[in-house]
Amino acid sequence: MASISTDAKGNRKIQFVSGNSKRKSVYLGKTTKADCKEICSKIEAILAATLSRRSLAPEVAEWVGNVPDVLANKLAAVGLIPPRAKCQEGATKLGEFIDAYLLSRADIKPRTRINLLQVRKNLVTHFGEDKQLAEIAPGDTDEWRRWMLGTRKLGHNTVRRHCGRAKQLLRAALRNATDYRKPIC
Repeated sequence: MASISTDAKGNRKIQFVSGNSKRKSVYLGKTTKADCKEICSKIEAILAATLSRRSLAPEVAEWVGNVPDVLANKLAAVGLIPPRAKCQEGATKLGEFIDAYLLSRADIKPRTRINLLQVRKNLVTHFGEDKQLAEIAPGDTDEWRRWMLGTRKLGHNTVRRHCGRAKQLLRAALRNATDYRKPIC
């Protein structure tokens, strides 16, 4: 169970006991009580999922994916979530981005990870490990789809599912740019 504390200056923190019986704190600063309650409930849900060794509820996983980097760094510092992959110069390569994405997604199930690794293999085989994400155009993805149907001789339904997963990966690359006016990463 997590609790909210407020000091004399009005700064708030959430304290909880981690899986190794250590008390940890997430310092939130001057935030509203309603925001603190929401964050506290999400922390409790993350703790419950971690202690019972199950995946996060979809709404909690979505919340974790949408929290600002500042809060995500605080949650990662106390071990609630894995650290977010930093977007750096040269990290816009296809293979590197997919690897970083898969490392940052601790909430996905093992079979989903295997399916995403299959998509990674097909993308890297077709485009190359060092292909810049910004260079992949919609026409390139159409060509990739035809390549999987023709050269790889995969079934239509398998290709459809691979395209959906590739879309998920490329959409995550766009979201990683935090400001849609910036280039990817």
